[in-house]
Amino acid sequence: MSSTYLLFWEFRRCGEVNVDPTLPEAGVPPLSLRLDHIYQRAAARVAAKIDDSNPTYHRLPQKYRNRPINHNPIIPPLPITPIQRKRTFPTVPTKSPIDLLLSTVPTDIEIASPGHILDPWRPDIQDKGYRERFKVSPAVKGISKEEAAEAHRKHIARIANDSRAIVVYTDGSLIHDGGHNRAGAGWALYTKGIERAIGSTGLGTTAEVYDAEMTALSKGLRCAIDFFTNTHSYHIDTHTSIFLFSDNTSAVRSISSAAPGSSQSESQDFLEVARGFLDGHPQASINIEWVPGHRNITGNDRADEIAKAACHLEPQTPKTTLAHYYRTVKKSLVDAWKNAWTETPRRGNYAIADRLPPSILGSYPFRQYDRATLGLITQVRTGHGHFGEYYQRFNIPEPYDCPCGAVIQTRTHIIFECPQYDEARHIIYTAAPDGHIGTLLGTKKGIDGLAVFLRQTKAFRKPPTPTPTSPPPPLAEDDPAS
Repeated sequence: MSSTYLLFWEFRRCGEVNVDPTLPEAGVPPLSLRLDHIYQRAAARVAAKIDDSNPTYHRLPQKYRNRPINHNPIIPPLPITPIQRKRTFPTVPTKSPIDLLLSTVPTDIEIASPGHILDPWRPDIQDKGYRERFKVSPAVKGISKEEAAEAHRKHIARIANDSRAIVVYTDGSLIHDGGHNRAGAGWALYTKGIERAIGSTGLGTTAEVYDAEMTALSKGLRCAIDFFTNTHSYHIDTHTSIFLFSDNTSAVRSISSAAPGSSQSESQDFLEVARGFLDGHPQASINIEWVPGHRNITGNDRADEIAKAACHLEPQTPKTTLAHYYRTVKKSLVDAWKNAWTETPRRGNYAIADRLPPSILGSYPFRQYDRATLGLITQVRTGHGHFGEYYQRFNIPEPYDCPCGAVIQTRTHIIFECPQYDEARHIIYTAAPDGHIGTLLGTKKGIDGLAVFLRQTKAFRKPPTPTPTSPPPPLAEDDPAS
């Protein structure tokens, strides 16, 4: 741990040196900030995902050792530290590397198990015995939300006539209130098209909408099974089908996986309840399906209304979910990057184009255009391309002048002055009405106009080198052509 910690800080120190200012174009943050981000995510894995079978767990500060002890591992002894140190020895740090590692992690971080959290000898929910009675239907690519909504309405119309069907709509919500984001989960149960029960729970300020969606699915299934158990007409009919509808396809995919991530406990609870229900009722079935949100679907709108109201409820057991922690450290990375970008002086030919704040997804043209167009746009914005000004600056043996007669072929000349491109110049002034090259190269509207200009002209492309032609062979004396 100590050597890893020192290596991290050595790399971080090296990351302070200036790097290529165009790296943000590809979404690459400064090395020091990227290392901080990796460090914080690693800290979460240590605090949330290792259990008492790992010797490192027993070296964690007491406030992070909040798991029940399931094993009796042999704990390696702590290193022997001399009582007295020579003066030449460095001072003993007040905190160990593992203390410093965990300094960014809240003590109420959600606990997740890295291994198999369910009894391995029990059949998995995806095994053949359950496959026909437990189905997951996430969103289908290529189908619009309008088409999916219409298909869902037809599906519900058929279910509404089935007296053995229990329908539960679930939803999670996130609102901004009092300077904080608050999450809530809600669900509504229907039979024969009539609302029979509703429920909700608050998740507080340290959860994300994904956590709320997972919680809603888990609680919604319990609501359906409780209704089934307490309603005589359903309890005596073993062919009951439970339909769970959620508008979050990630939650639909994840709720039955128990993956070691955010809201793993909700997934585990869902699987335990689902398997218990299916084992006890061999003819029953559970269906989890995606439904498009905000498409005037009554049950989904009702669940959304309940979830929004639940955002104001206090959680029964407050905790910082992994999704919230990861979003927080990611936001810290982006904020620190933007602050560093704002405070960095602009230099070079790229300075006039460096107006768009950095993003970990890459710059606007990086996300927007195909490779060929992006290459041309980047050459123009950085000033490194096939034109005379660049050739002259780097002593490249190519002509510096413009075919139109200008002494030096600059990018400003090509874009705003060269008569070769007069027919397409209206595109430039539509994108940059002020006629300033910074507006064209440093704004989204300007870059879009530049892309159209480059596609319609041959600007900033190196003219093809003519292929030398060899002279024809001499004619023979007896050749009729002679």
